[in-house]
Amino acid sequence: MNEFDITDPLPTSFLNRQIANNDDDYDKFIEGLYVELIACFETLEEEANEHHDKDETGISSSVKMYLKGAKYDCTTETNSNGHVDLTVRENKFKWLGEAKLHKGNSWTYHGFNQLTENYSTGRPNSSRGSIIVYNTTVQKPSTKCAEEWKKYIERKQLSVTCYDYNPNGYFDMVIPEHPRSGMPYYIRNFFVTLHYTSSKDL
Repeated sequence: MNEFDITDPLPTSFLNRQIANNDDDYDKFIEGLYVELIACFETLEEEANEHHDKDETGISSSVKMYLKGAKYDCTTETNSNGHVDLTVRENKFKWLGEAKLHKGNSWTYHGFNQLTENYSTGRPNSSRGSIIVYNTTVQKPSTKCAEEWKKYIERKQLSVTCYDYNPNGYFDMVIPEHPRSGMPYYIRNFFVTLHYTSSKDL
């Protein structure tokens, strides 16, 4: 699976969306969306003092508002065989994001199962989704969280291929046969570091 070159996020995202709609290209839609998500998560990390005490729904609502500001049709808690944390639609394209507070890898795995077994269909125009881990309490960098989650998945001995960690705060994995569609399903695992200690507590 290709890595996406992030140079100038907003123009890149806009261009990819234009190409996606003109050429009916789902992968270009996803490229544009992931550019926006990386920029969004960087902004959240820069404002961790405003988000560290929120729950999953509260943080995802901030993500929704960011994406809506970028003119994406983004909703939270939308029904798709259950309440999906984040849903983005554009014409017939769809992406689903399942968010979890960092409470250990077994809790993240619960989100993985929700995304792959219940929420997603794995059809060609919705064949990519994300697990988003909000680390609000554990004094641990994103690289370490990603490494531990990746090892946890690999120990499960699932039919899943994991790729290397990207410095932009994610790693990709692919399921060769989605349980519903039987086609490959691609998951980008994002790690957002939001733990915060007030200067008065230091």
